[in-house]
Amino acid sequence: LFRNWSCSATATLRIKSQKEDIPDHEKNISHIFYPKENDWGYSCFLPMETVLDPDRGYIKDDKILLEVHVYADAPHGVQWDSKKHTGFVGLKNQGATCYMNSLLQALFFINKLRKAVYQMSTENDDPLKSVALSMQRVFYELQFSDKPVGTKKLTRSFGWDAFDSFLQHDVQELCRVLLDNLESKMKDTPVESVIPDLFEGKMKSYIRCKDVPFESNREEPFYDIQLNVKGKRNIYESFKDYVAVETLEGDNKYDAGQYGLQEAEKGVTFLKFPPILHLQLMRVQYDSLHDQNVKINDRFVYCYNDHWCKFDDDVVSRCTKKEAIEVNYGGSDSDVSHRHCTNAYMLAYIRDSCLSEILEPVAETDIPSYLKQRLQAEKDMETLKKKEKSEAHLFCQVNIVTEDLFEGHQGSDIVDMDYAERLCRKFRVKRSMKYEDFCAFIGQQFNLCPNVQFRLWPLTRNQSNGLRPYAPFGEPESTLERCFTGGENQILIFMEIYDFGNGMTELPPYNQESEL
Repeated sequence: LFRNWSCSATATLRIKSQKEDIPDHEKNISHIFYPKENDWGYSCFLPMETVLDPDRGYIKDDKILLEVHVYADAPHGVQWDSKKHTGFVGLKNQGATCYMNSLLQALFFINKLRKAVYQMSTENDDPLKSVALSMQRVFYELQFSDKPVGTKKLTRSFGWDAFDSFLQHDVQELCRVLLDNLESKMKDTPVESVIPDLFEGKMKSYIRCKDVPFESNREEPFYDIQLNVKGKRNIYESFKDYVAVETLEGDNKYDAGQYGLQEAEKGVTFLKFPPILHLQLMRVQYDSLHDQNVKINDRFVYCYNDHWCKFDDDVVSRCTKKEAIEVNYGGSDSDVSHRHCTNAYMLAYIRDSCLSEILEPVAETDIPSYLKQRLQAEKDMETLKKKEKSEAHLFCQVNIVTEDLFEGHQGSDIVDMDYAERLCRKFRVKRSMKYEDFCAFIGQQFNLCPNVQFRLWPLTRNQSNGLRPYAPFGEPESTLERCFTGGENQILIFMEIYDFGNGMTELPPYNQESEL
């Protein structure tokens, strides 16, 4: 049933030693399983003669002990119900947008921000260009949808095309662009101060002379902090590195104006941390020797608490604290070294004293009614379009050509088709519709009586590719599908109407045997 499933898994396979002085024999595997590679392991885990040799310690009383530890991610490509298992839904990955998905999920769970986003006025916004409306849509669907949420409308509002979605972008830059855009949209509204109140901290950069009473300093706001991880064991060492004092001496002395060149200390101090602290771990750095960016996979320990869920694009699953934290420290000095190297690059901390305020639940009443109606109308329209697309093979378009479109035409054919297709009346009908029902339908549209006041003639191409009326429809019980065996998506029909201008009340009868 599921041909595109995949599941990333690791396992430890172990034959237990039954002698105290002999260690267990174990091997690890790590693999992404999918239909063509659904079996993975070792063709020779341990030679049989070794297993059966009592002196090697793996067999005792004709018994061997096997132990297997398996860790598997939630599967992709199957009907995994993230909402049921975790209460949350994921975001679809457009190509290389997993970093954006992580950022959007992190922002979504800041409930105070989500409430403010809902309160932005977007009634008159262009749905194709408004980042604010797109953020409202993503947050609304993450809150109420039971299925993974798409982000194409959001990336289109950035001005990205399909190609841009397959390029890696900087998560810090994207976060700043998003917050700046939302903050601008919130100006002169009751939620104007929400973003700076949540994310803005203050630091002071200073240069302080050692031997004279001179100091230069500047206070500046920040929305996130970039921390160096190369050569650092944990977040505390990175912060110490960030505020480390640099001495300006020798050729690098500081020009202190009237005091001339002076030895000085240069550094930064934090004046205020925000309620929500975003830390960007510098996992990618420029290597001047090789003129390229390199990824820093050093093990880096950070603080944590509480329970955890894993948001892997469209799949959300519960995970252990170890899987969420230690696996993402990076490095290869842990007991998970056989796994692909993964590491965190963005951390978000919420001040303990602000938890209840920031994480206060978002109720449906916090969403303006106009916004709910607009988003629901969009969803209903998308559902209708999907239904029409899935049922398109059941329908065809009928173009009705009348005699007035023939008049005045000068050319090799009986009608100018470009002209006729622009002006003719078009109807979308089921291919399975019976001829009798179709004629009744057309009669209602033109307020005429079928077979008495009008006849329908299929227009087909002859051997010289000329367009000509063929013969009137046949059996009343025949369907449009049977009348047009070519499976056309469009059917062209000439509608012969009685000449009411000359006093006629109905069409003269047509004899197929004696008339052309």
